[in-house]
Amino acid sequence: MAVERSGELAGGTRYIVADDVACQARELSEEISRCLKLAPPKRIPGVIVWLMLGELVQTITANCRVTNARLKRELGWQPRYPSFREGVPATIAALDRGDILP
Repeated sequence: MAVERSGELAGGTRYIVADDVACQARELSEEISRCLKLAPPKRIPGVIVWLMLGELVQTITANCRVTNARLKRELGWQPRYPSFREGVPATIAALDRGDILP
C-alpha cells in the first residue's frame, strides 16, 4: 500500500492523487449530480462571475492538468478506479453504507 511506503520518502514530499482519465471540474460536478439524482449544476455567465470574483476567476477556471505518474513510479500506487466515472458512484455508495473508504 502506498501509504505504508510513504515513510521511505524524504520529508515534505507531496503527491497528486488522481485517476488516469483527464476531466474538467464541470464533468466531475455533473457526474456527482447524476449519481445523487440531482439536476446538473447551473452555469453562471462568465461576465457575472468576473464581476463577482474578479481575477480570482482565472485561478478557479485555469486549465490545470495533473498527473499521478510520480506517485505510481515512487510508491507503486495504482488508482482503485480507472476513472472518476467509476469512482464517484462507488464512493457515493460507500458513503451511503457508512463506509469510510469505498
